[in-house]
Amino acid sequence: MAKKNRRWIFLLPMLILGLIGLFSYGGKLTRLIELPDGITISVPRNFPRPVSKEEQGLKILSFNVQPHQDAKRFIHFFEIVSSPLKIDFLKRIPPIDFKIGKANIEKIFINGQNVDFNTVELEIILPCGSKEKTKLYALEYFCGPKNKHVYILTFTMTKKGFLEIVKTLKCH
Repeated sequence: MAKKNRRWIFLLPMLILGLIGLFSYGGKLTRLIELPDGITISVPRNFPRPVSKEEQGLKILSFNVQPHQDAKRFIHFFEIVSSPLKIDFLKRIPPIDFKIGKANIEKIFINGQNVDFNTVELEIILPCGSKEKTKLYALEYFCGPKNKHVYILTFTMTKKGFLEIVKTLKCH
């Protein structure tokens, strides 16, 4: 009986602190991100702070985290790219040494349209020579009202987590 009481003594404050944290954010575990082109998406509240930039006509919102500025490794890679033209999303992979493996395209339904959901096997070769296998997930979405192509990419998330985010994509 004493073991059960000790467990509750530990768990109850943790539960209370968790609920306080949840309600301090209005009960939401996500935050809405607005892109300049009238495109919105909800990302987890614990995502890194986004960095916005423009490159060669592309508007990029980057949620990337690296151990240090010049690191070839990513702790977190998630990008949203908006472009008036179609792009080769594989060129958005950061300048790291990698090999492309099998690729697969599925159609998924988002906001009333079928969009391409790409899965590409990657083998990332780290500076020390070791290899890390992962999958690049990329969504290609055309935002008709804004006449923009939107690409969402990650290679550090699970498929399920990525799909939960991309299904919140809205074009206004």
